[in-house]
Amino acid sequence: MKKIGLILSNFILISVLIINISCNSIGGYRSFKITTPAMEPTYSTGDVVLADMNAYKKNEIEFSDIVVFNPPNSPKEIYIKRCIGLPGDTLQFIDKKLWINGKKIDESEYVQFTSEKIFPYDDEMPDPYELSKTKYGISNDGHRPFIPFRDNSAKLIVPKTEYFLVGDNRDNSLDSRMIGFVNRKSILGKVVSTKEE
Repeated sequence: MKKIGLILSNFILISVLIINISCNSIGGYRSFKITTPAMEPTYSTGDVVLADMNAYKKNEIEFSDIVVFNPPNSPKEIYIKRCIGLPGDTLQFIDKKLWINGKKIDESEYVQFTSEKIFPYDDEMPDPYELSKTKYGISNDGHRPFIPFRDNSAKLIVPKTEYFLVGDNRDNSLDSRMIGFVNRKSILGKVVSTKEE
């Protein structure tokens, strides 16, 4: 009887492992723990999110998707940010407000600001690509491709195959405003759910 029980329990264990492996390979979901306040108020430090790592194999990345990706400044790390710039979009930040293709975007549903201070910018800020060709610029070889900013920017055109990804906690997030555009190949998946620990 003990042998039958042991065989049965081993069979169940092996079946569960096979089902789990199948689900992981078919579903392609992966969990990530939020370690910074960069996505507040949407996600808090300590939250665990579930990402569909196959979401973009057939579907396009859309405005406002929250994605997991390898940032160009640190490609071995994984960041979680919101997509606000698609290829071909013209973006501009004016006094913390986002404008896309000349239209002011209402982000009040998910964005928070923790500072009243607005960092100014220079109206004569050079074009990011022209700047990158000079000795003063930083090329897009895993580093930021333009002058970093927080609250105000020149108009930025998102290049083909690139995306502009930012945190919802706009005054406390290391994102595309500092590290530059993120290539499509670096975007790993789409966050689909969250649970607090």
